[in-house]
Amino acid sequence: MAVVRSPRSSPPYALILFIFLFVAAGGLAGYLFVQNGKIAKDHADLVASDSDVFLNTSERGSAAVRDLIATGHKDKRGAMAIAVNQIGQLKGRIAVDGANLSYDEILTKIDAARNDVNQRDTALLSALDALNKTGQTAASLAAERKTALDNLEAQLTAAKKTYDESVTAAVKNVEDRKADIDKLNSQLADLRAANDANVKKYEAEKTKLLADQDTAQRELVVKIQQAQDENTRLQGQIRQFRDRLNLLSPGAKTLLADEADGSIIRASTQTGEVWINLGRKDHITPGLTFAVYDPHTGVHTSTDEAAKGKGGIEVTEVGENQSTCRITRMDKNQTFQVNDLIANPVYNKDKNRKYHFVVFGDFDLDNDGLATPAEKEKIVHLIQSWGGVIDDKVSTQTDFVVVGSMPPSVASNFSAQTEQTADTVKARKEQQDQYNQIVSSAKDYSIPVLNANRFLAMIGYYSTTVVRY
Repeated sequence: MAVVRSPRSSPPYALILFIFLFVAAGGLAGYLFVQNGKIAKDHADLVASDSDVFLNTSERGSAAVRDLIATGHKDKRGAMAIAVNQIGQLKGRIAVDGANLSYDEILTKIDAARNDVNQRDTALLSALDALNKTGQTAASLAAERKTALDNLEAQLTAAKKTYDESVTAAVKNVEDRKADIDKLNSQLADLRAANDANVKKYEAEKTKLLADQDTAQRELVVKIQQAQDENTRLQGQIRQFRDRLNLLSPGAKTLLADEADGSIIRASTQTGEVWINLGRKDHITPGLTFAVYDPHTGVHTSTDEAAKGKGGIEVTEVGENQSTCRITRMDKNQTFQVNDLIANPVYNKDKNRKYHFVVFGDFDLDNDGLATPAEKEKIVHLIQSWGGVIDDKVSTQTDFVVVGSMPPSVASNFSAQTEQTADTVKARKEQQDQYNQIVSSAKDYSIPVLNANRFLAMIGYYSTTVVRY
């Protein structure tokens, strides 16, 4: 808000200046008067003898005459010359300032002025004239200053009025803006309150939804677990009945290879993983592999192609009731789905029941055309690492016979030109006879005979599989 202030009164500089000059001029005039008196007295005697020539007795006592003589002595001029000069100056003044007066009237006024100042000399009159002019000059200057001061005060008043109007407009503008801001703050507060209410409502609904979802999920997990446990229990009973049937009827033993060990409960082709319904309680270990089969066709071991199934998986992580597996092979145009069957003829979830195997022949697992004992030993290690038992010969306890290629008559590590000893040929002949005897005995006991390709397909083993011992 603009504050209205009373106009500040300025000191009368012109009057002060005039008084100061007047006093200074008066002091100066008094000083000059005193000095002139001393000079006139000092030189009175010096010019007394000369004055008799131009002055009579009455004129000699005149102060004006004495001043003329003293001034002439000081200026080194004659008193007459000085008098003539002063008369000319007076005439000039009369011509300018006293145009309406006669010369005699001017002289009369001058004589009257001399009488008024007690007959003081012309020096004092001159000082008074100078002082008068100085006063007039000061008065004129004071009038000019007053005019300038009046102009400045008028400008100040106009500027103050403009300033007050600007301040008033600015204050009104600020008040209007403040009103707008208050209105916007009020609207913002309403929006925040509404948003907070919506957030609280959303959070409450979200919490309830999550709680309901969690409860439903827990109930579903419990039901799934119960179903899996029931399925496992039923499968165990089926296995027990089949094992008993196999012991009573050797001819039905070929069905053992076609049994499924479990199933896929979830699959993700994006991550290349599946989850099976076998876990730690089923004696699953990392590295165990399975072949995957369509549940509509079941597990088939009659041919190499059927034994492959849809592909293979390998256990990577084992849980209590389920395990995570990576996909090691999946045939073209095939996908792993929920309820697909998994099987491995070596694996048996009953730890008290172990499958027995007879492994014989030459094995070429890496398909390099060269069979080595190390590759046969790998088959043996796979079976033993998964709980299987290796038998030296076929018996009624044997569950599977895994055969490689029949040993050749000539050792594969000898060339045709190499001379063969009788012992080497005899040893090869004995191995061939043993191979034929094992296959024949397996058929007599109705034991499944699996060649290397079929066995590897059924256990889900491939050259890319990392086998852990």
